[in-house]
Amino acid sequence: KYSDPRSVWMAAAGNEKEKELPKDTNKLFDVVLVVELQPGDNGKNVPFISYRYPSLFSTDPFTASVTQFCFPDINQFPTEKMENETFSFVLTEGDGERRFGYCTRRLPSGTGPRYPIAYSIMTYFPCFPLYTKILQEVGYRYENISMKDLTQLVESIWQRPFPAPAESFEIKVLGEATYFTRPRDSGSQLEHLELKDILCSLDDRNILIVFVSLLLERRIIFCATKLSTLSSCIQAAVALVYPFTWQHIYIPVLPKSLLSFVCAPMPFVVGILRSELNEVLSLPMDEVLIIDIDKNDFIRTPADSETHDLNLIPSNFVSQLRRTLRNAAKAVKKQQKRRKEPKMDDMQLKHLEYQMHLLKEELADTFIQFFVVILTGYRDFLSTSSLLDRDAFIDSQPSELQPFIRALTGAQMFECFLEERRNGIADTSFEKRIDQNEMLGEKLLACGIGEDKVDSLVPQFGLDKEKKSSSRPGSKKAANLMSGFATLRNPFKMSPASSDENVASEIKSTGSLDIPKHTGPQFVLPSLGNSNSCPSSPKTLPS
Repeated sequence: KYSDPRSVWMAAAGNEKEKELPKDTNKLFDVVLVVELQPGDNGKNVPFISYRYPSLFSTDPFTASVTQFCFPDINQFPTEKMENETFSFVLTEGDGERRFGYCTRRLPSGTGPRYPIAYSIMTYFPCFPLYTKILQEVGYRYENISMKDLTQLVESIWQRPFPAPAESFEIKVLGEATYFTRPRDSGSQLEHLELKDILCSLDDRNILIVFVSLLLERRIIFCATKLSTLSSCIQAAVALVYPFTWQHIYIPVLPKSLLSFVCAPMPFVVGILRSELNEVLSLPMDEVLIIDIDKNDFIRTPADSETHDLNLIPSNFVSQLRRTLRNAAKAVKKQQKRRKEPKMDDMQLKHLEYQMHLLKEELADTFIQFFVVILTGYRDFLSTSSLLDRDAFIDSQPSELQPFIRALTGAQMFECFLEERRNGIADTSFEKRIDQNEMLGEKLLACGIGEDKVDSLVPQFGLDKEKKSSSRPGSKKAANLMSGFATLRNPFKMSPASSDENVASEIKSTGSLDIPKHTGPQFVLPSLGNSNSCPSSPKTLPS
């Protein structure tokens, strides 16, 4: 029953032999649905599709499963009051390909108990900000303008290809232009997700426990009262493991009809509403990590995993990651207070958005650099057929890191990471960061700086407060914007005219080096002492 986790949406549909929604991965989206509720004969609510574009056929298992994900809490309505909710879900097909679903739910105008309306869009592309904006426009036109104008908007969007990173496009309906933008592509999805929920709901230690549990491919259940909080926290947690991708069952919002998936013997990440918690706890589950988002606590953990998993990472690495998470949480909570202040004008709101952009960039870069440093040099242990000599790679690591590297390289995510590189389909931005680490090491060694000296000269992962710099252009401004969060930036940079001799002289006279940097913040992890790694790829160099 659970042998193939790739049949999630087919299981939800209940019939694998029915016709599937035709694939067209060049389109901006597959289908837009408006799903509403009505009371059924047995006293239970029944979902129905009140609008769909394109209108392919009247019934199919794909849209049947989508309605379940739009209303996993189907019997909690009607209601008189409900906050607008935007969340996402993932439907995995029989061939392993994923379709991303985005859904916005809100109560229509009126008084008294009412049923919410769900606006959903299905696509092969993960891009939360872009599709949320599309759903906002769909909802406005469905509730306030004619169906003809709604269809004109949706059809115009449907005919467009997925935009390039940072590209905008214009859609005109009734002479009114609406602009849609795809955010720039930075590799990590953290910059495109809502971080407020996870940073305000979970403390830094619990976030890091979840992070390590994901890397070790455990069975993880998230529980929350609100759909939007549940979906947002799961998306952000999974995004932290970039450049790896979760390869197993992944259902951010688990409908009641699929609760048995928590009994699956393979790794999974699922989210359940609090109303389903008691039923889930009564099911036979083995070695499951259950985190209560509302209470910032673990309901159930595998034996000794809560502390043992986290202890696999050296304490100085853990300290820096936790410090970054704490600083990010403080900045987000401060923003939340400011947003509640009266008389916030458009300029102030844009300023807050810019602050949030910097915060996301910093947080994403911290976790990316964690992986850059521990994986720098892995390509030295690839055979001609691109197979990794796992034991040799582990032995090359500092002894403190070896238990974690052994566990990480044994995960399916790591094997898929290598497979993507063997097939030439890997995200190049992460590999460029590793290239920069390795080139810097070669540059220092070429200047006559010994490998043992390199570790003492390179700035550490997450600068201590007393080491922060105000010399970098804009650093003071960034620090003010981020309330101290940006002080983790690397202050080192170098003039393009610097020669090898000047570099060596600068190091010997000052004990430091201005290093050319990539666009975006930089971090390096702390030195773990002597390493047996290849001299061309030291483990403690900044990108």
